[in-house]
Amino acid sequence: MSNKKPKLTPKKAGQPQKFKTVEELQTAIDEYFDYCDNRIQNVYSKARDEVIEIINPAPYTIMGLARALKMSRQCLLCYEKAEGYEKFYDTVKAGKLRVGEDVETRSIEGNAAGPIFNLKNNFGHKDKQEVELSGGLSERTDEELALRLKELEKGT
Repeated sequence: MSNKKPKLTPKKAGQPQKFKTVEELQTAIDEYFDYCDNRIQNVYSKARDEVIEIINPAPYTIMGLARALKMSRQCLLCYEKAEGYEKFYDTVKAGKLRVGEDVETRSIEGNAAGPIFNLKNNFGHKDKQEVELSGGLSERTDEELALRLKELEKGT
Protein backbone atom coordinates (compact mmCIF):
# COMPACT_ATOMS: atom_id res chain seq x y z
CA MET A 1 0.00 0.00 0.00
CA SER A 2 1.43 3.41 -0.97
CA ASN A 3 1.96 6.18 1.58
CA LYS A 4 1.87 8.90 -1.08
CA LYS A 5 -0.52 11.77 -0.48
CA PRO A 6 -3.22 12.09 -3.11
CA LYS A 7 -2.59 14.84 -5.63
CA LEU A 8 -4.89 17.84 -5.20
CA THR A 9 -7.01 18.16 -8.28
CA PRO A 10 -10.31 19.94 -8.72
CA LYS A 11 -13.28 17.75 -9.58
CA LYS A 12 -14.00 17.66 -13.28
CA ALA A 13 -17.77 17.34 -12.84
CA GLY A 14 -18.07 19.82 -9.93
CA GLN A 15 -18.82 23.48 -9.87
CA PRO A 16 -16.67 25.84 -11.92
CA GLN A 17 -13.99 27.93 -10.21
CA LYS A 18 -15.61 30.34 -7.77
CA PHE A 19 -13.21 33.15 -8.67
CA LYS A 20 -12.43 34.04 -12.26
CA THR A 21 -9.63 36.52 -11.58
CA VAL A 22 -6.86 37.02 -9.05
CA GLU A 23 -8.25 40.48 -8.29
CA GLU A 24 -11.68 39.05 -7.44
CA LEU A 25 -10.11 36.52 -5.05
CA GLN A 26 -7.85 39.17 -3.48
CA THR A 27 -10.86 41.44 -2.85
CA ALA A 28 -12.69 38.62 -1.04
CA ILE A 29 -9.58 37.79 1.03
CA ASP A 30 -9.13 41.47 1.96
CA GLU A 31 -12.78 41.66 3.05
CA TYR A 32 -12.23 38.72 5.42
CA PHE A 33 -9.20 40.36 7.04
CA ASP A 34 -11.02 43.71 7.29
CA TYR A 35 -13.93 41.98 9.03
CA CYS A 36 -11.58 40.29 11.50
CA ASP A 37 -9.65 43.49 12.20
CA ASN A 38 -12.82 45.52 12.83
CA ARG A 39 -15.06 42.97 14.57
CA ILE A 40 -17.45 44.74 16.94
CA GLN A 41 -18.61 43.09 20.14
CA ASN A 42 -21.15 44.21 22.70
CA VAL A 43 -19.87 44.23 26.29
CA TYR A 44 -21.33 45.40 29.54
CA SER A 45 -19.63 48.43 31.09
CA LYS A 46 -19.98 48.59 34.88
CA ALA A 47 -18.78 52.20 34.86
CA ARG A 48 -21.55 53.26 32.46
CA ASP A 49 -24.04 50.61 33.58
CA GLU A 50 -24.84 49.84 29.96
CA VAL A 51 -23.86 47.66 27.03
CA ILE A 52 -21.30 49.31 24.78
CA GLU A 53 -19.75 48.38 21.46
CA ILE A 54 -16.01 47.81 21.27
CA ILE A 55 -13.72 46.78 18.47
CA ASN A 56 -12.31 43.38 19.38
CA PRO A 57 -10.27 41.96 16.48
CA ALA A 58 -11.03 38.34 15.68
CA PRO A 59 -8.14 35.90 15.18
CA TYR A 60 -7.46 34.93 11.59
CA THR A 61 -8.11 31.26 10.82
CA ILE A 62 -7.92 29.06 7.74
CA MET A 63 -11.50 27.88 8.31
CA GLY A 64 -12.64 31.49 8.72
CA LEU A 65 -10.91 32.46 5.48
CA ALA A 66 -12.45 29.50 3.65
CA ARG A 67 -15.90 30.34 5.04
CA ALA A 68 -15.56 33.98 4.02
CA LEU A 69 -14.66 32.80 0.51
CA LYS A 70 -17.73 30.52 0.59
CA MET A 71 -15.69 27.38 0.03
CA SER A 72 -14.40 24.41 1.98
CA ARG A 73 -10.89 24.23 3.41
CA GLN A 74 -10.09 21.58 0.79
CA CYS A 75 -11.27 23.87 -2.00
CA LEU A 76 -9.08 26.66 -0.60
CA LEU A 77 -6.11 24.26 -0.81
CA CYS A 78 -6.96 23.62 -4.47
CA TYR A 79 -6.63 27.34 -5.12
CA GLU A 80 -3.14 27.15 -3.62
CA LYS A 81 -1.80 23.95 -5.17
CA ALA A 82 -4.04 22.26 -7.72
CA GLU A 83 -3.45 22.03 -11.42
CA GLY A 84 -5.58 24.57 -13.27
CA TYR A 85 -5.44 27.09 -10.40
CA GLU A 86 -1.88 28.32 -10.96
CA LYS A 87 -2.83 31.99 -11.30
CA PHE A 88 -4.23 31.92 -7.73
CA TYR A 89 -1.26 30.25 -6.01
CA ASP A 90 0.53 33.41 -4.84
CA THR A 91 -2.66 35.13 -3.69
CA VAL A 92 -3.79 32.20 -1.54
CA LYS A 93 -0.27 31.62 -0.23
CA ALA A 94 -0.06 35.28 0.87
CA GLY A 95 -3.43 34.97 2.63
CA LYS A 96 -2.34 31.80 4.41
CA LEU A 97 0.94 33.44 5.46
CA ARG A 98 -1.02 36.30 7.01
CA VAL A 99 -3.16 33.78 8.93
CA GLY A 100 -0.01 31.92 10.01
CA GLU A 101 1.61 35.13 11.23
CA ASP A 102 -1.46 35.94 13.32
CA VAL A 103 -1.50 32.41 14.78
CA GLU A 104 2.20 32.62 15.68
CA THR A 105 1.77 36.06 17.27
CA ARG A 106 -1.14 34.86 19.39
CA SER A 107 0.83 31.78 20.47
CA ILE A 108 3.60 34.00 21.75
CA GLU A 109 1.17 36.29 23.57
CA GLY A 110 -1.01 33.69 25.29
CA ASN A 111 -2.11 30.07 25.50
CA ALA A 112 -0.18 28.23 22.81
CA ALA A 113 -2.11 24.93 22.59
CA GLY A 114 -4.69 26.08 20.04
CA PRO A 115 -2.26 27.93 17.78
CA ILE A 116 0.19 25.01 17.86
CA PHE A 117 -2.60 22.66 16.75
CA ASN A 118 -3.47 25.08 13.95
CA LEU A 119 0.13 25.45 12.79
CA LYS A 120 0.56 21.66 12.65
CA ASN A 121 -2.70 20.99 10.81
CA ASN A 122 -2.86 23.96 8.43
CA PHE A 123 0.75 24.95 7.87
CA GLY A 124 2.72 21.69 7.95
CA HIS A 125 4.65 22.42 11.15
CA LYS A 126 5.96 19.30 12.88
CA ASP A 127 7.26 18.46 16.34
CA LYS A 128 10.89 17.46 16.30
CA GLN A 129 12.07 14.99 18.89
CA GLU A 130 15.71 14.08 19.25
CA VAL A 131 16.63 10.74 20.79
CA GLU A 132 20.14 9.73 21.78
CA LEU A 133 20.97 6.03 21.87
CA SER A 134 23.77 4.54 23.88
CA GLY A 135 25.16 1.04 24.26
CA GLY A 136 25.48 0.20 20.59
CA LEU A 137 23.27 -1.98 18.44
CA SER A 138 22.60 -5.60 19.29
CA GLU A 139 23.45 -8.35 16.81
CA ARG A 140 21.17 -10.86 18.57
CA THR A 141 18.64 -12.97 16.73
CA ASP A 142 14.93 -12.85 17.50
CA GLU A 143 15.25 -16.15 19.37
CA GLU A 144 18.10 -14.82 21.53
CA LEU A 145 16.14 -11.67 22.30
CA ALA A 146 13.03 -13.70 23.24
CA LEU A 147 15.13 -15.88 25.57
CA ARG A 148 16.72 -12.82 27.20
CA LEU A 149 13.27 -11.24 27.65
CA LYS A 150 12.06 -14.38 29.47
CA GLU A 151 15.14 -14.25 31.70
CA LEU A 152 14.48 -10.61 32.56
CA GLU A 153 10.83 -11.31 33.29
CA LYS A 154 11.84 -14.11 35.70
CA GLY A 155 14.35 -11.78 37.37
CA THR A 156 17.50 -13.70 36.51
